[in-house]
Amino acid sequence: MEDVFRTGVEQVTSMMDRVTSLSWPVEHRRALDFGCGVGRLTQPLGAYFDETHGVDISPTMIQLAKRYDQRANCRFHLNERNDLSIFSDDYFDLVCSFETLQHMEPTYSKNYLREFMRVLSPEGILYFQLPYLRVERTESRLRDKLLDTAYEILKEHRRLDSFYGILRQRPATEMYGIARHDVTEIIQQAGGEVLSTEPYPNAMYWLSNCYCVKKRGLTEST
Repeated sequence: MEDVFRTGVEQVTSMMDRVTSLSWPVEHRRALDFGCGVGRLTQPLGAYFDETHGVDISPTMIQLAKRYDQRANCRFHLNERNDLSIFSDDYFDLVCSFETLQHMEPTYSKNYLREFMRVLSPEGILYFQLPYLRVERTESRLRDKLLDTAYEILKEHRRLDSFYGILRQRPATEMYGIARHDVTEIIQQAGGEVLSTEPYPNAMYWLSNCYCVKKRGLTEST
């Protein structure tokens, strides 16, 4: 678990360096970590903001996040709704989400993008990751060949129960993507402007981007 939180510190540091490089006057009152899990990003965000709020759909994750929490300014919320109505408009100075929207059907992730813009403060920054194109990789084909080989060997020895045991241990998490132009359109319709995009390397078998967004119509002088 120590390694998990170490990667969280590294990721938050990189994100905040990117936000700082924009010379955008972000306040440091409240931040939202959407899909917080055990609080991997929520806790290091607490070093930058007065309050950090982690949201997750899993009761188990929220329980673990509270157990591992070592900061006094972190709050964790179980949210089983398809919106963020537990928070008021313009509430957060930073909203971030990594490796969460990709596990939702686009109908839901698109709605959450609109909700992110609603709860974002007028001078806040939204920073999120989302895949846009599935790719076939060599390791995916190799994995399938290995499974086929295991099936044939175990079938010959009448040990198919072992094969299905292997399958049960494989992650069955669904992955979804949204085309980049569709993401931009949703953000614009919700009153936002995409400031920058950059590749995100950790979405297995998908090409993925990080999007940095502000509310439209604001300038640095406001």
